[in-house]
Amino acid sequence: LKILLIEDNVIAQNAEKKILMNCSCLTDVVATPKQADELFKPGKYDLVLMDLTLKEGDGYNLTATLRSREQGSNYRVPI
Repeated sequence: LKILLIEDNVIAQNAEKKILMNCSCLTDVVATPKQADELFKPGKYDLVLMDLTLKEGDGYNLTATLRSREQGSNYRVPI
């Protein structure tokens, strides 16, 4: 699986990425909504793991942004 991990806590990033790597998941890690928005493309990821309390925004607004980018495509990634 290809996973986008959106997490601003470095300790949590490292722990989550290690767990996902042990499950043979390819994981991109970002810390800000801006980074996530730049990296996300419909169909690129099988799953998005979202931190809801980001320092530079919140996961709810970012989810809405990512969903709007999926409109018009055949993709809807689980978040």
